[in-house]
Amino acid sequence: MSAVWQNAEQLFGVIHAPLASAHRIAERRAFVELKTCFMLAAADVSGPIGERLRLRVRQTNDTTELWRLRAAILCSLEPGHPRTTQHQRDLQRDLDSLFGPTTLA
Repeated sequence: MSAVWQNAEQLFGVIHAPLASAHRIAERRAFVELKTCFMLAAADVSGPIGERLRLRVRQTNDTTELWRLRAAILCSLEPGHPRTTQHQRDLQRDLDSLFGPTTLA
């Protein structure tokens, strides 16, 4: 292997490691923001259903698990609650930022 290629591989390793680390940090930050949004919405669901939803959200470890809980959270929000519309908007915005445009039903 030539010295030029060897240097290029070394340079790629030096550049790639911080980028991979930054990517993991960005993914984790996005997950935490989404989970916080879900926790705030679940906090406004009362009774045993709210308790179960809060527990399930707390136990999630990735965005896919939160995606699967979206319908349960949205259906459980009380229509007359003052923050329901805000929770719906926040969930829509955060899910769209991670998964692309979605329609929450």
